[in-house]
Amino acid sequence: MKYYAYVLAAIFIGAFLPFLVSQAASSYSPSFIQVSKMVYPQHGQTLGTDGHYLFKVFPVTGAEWYVLELSQGGQIKQWYNYTGEFRLNKGTADHNMWQEGNVNVRVAYQKGGVLSPIHSFSIYLISPAKIQYPVQRQTLDLEGSYMFKAQPVLGAESYRFMFFQGGKKVYDNLHHGGVSKNGEWAIHPNDSMHRMFNAGAMEVQVVPWIDGQWGPKQVIKVNLVAR
Repeated sequence: MKYYAYVLAAIFIGAFLPFLVSQAASSYSPSFIQVSKMVYPQHGQTLGTDGHYLFKVFPVTGAEWYVLELSQGGQIKQWYNYTGEFRLNKGTADHNMWQEGNVNVRVAYQKGGVLSPIHSFSIYLISPAKIQYPVQRQTLDLEGSYMFKAQPVLGAESYRFMFFQGGKKVYDNLHHGGVSKNGEWAIHPNDSMHRMFNAGAMEVQVVPWIDGQWGPKQVIKVNLVAR
């Protein structure tokens, strides 16, 4: 009887062992492999096309290498390194291949010969708001009207104008009258805030509001001169 019991047990194990192994293999996930996380940028973050594109994957102890993949339209490119930090310098081919708009990002790393789960997110590239007038170093009449206009930015819903003198913010349209919808702003002599300005250098900053966040700013300096 023992002989037949051994035979039946062998048949049972032989029949079901491949299934058990395949189930174990399919559910196996090394505990040391975690989904990649980003130090920067974060999902939905806006980057200016006039600057370098910097990416940093959260360091993972024992990681053998990291991979960064960008895709936009029909273009896809990957970069590999051992640090998890990637820099696409302005003016290089790697930088210039990406246009204004949404860019898909995927990152991963390898540890112990095993590739981590892929972390996917997106960023948004925009050109900074260009100030059409006044121009850099232009002289403005201290007692007159101050007129400003920003070049339209793709996707911008409004524009914030800020003015600084002596290293301090003198005026911010976000708190004085509200942001501009068309990229134009004026401060006239009859405006109560007009008297806050003094003769001398003034820094002008304009920042577009895009998809729930402030985009890259444009900065120029002008001179206010008394009559």
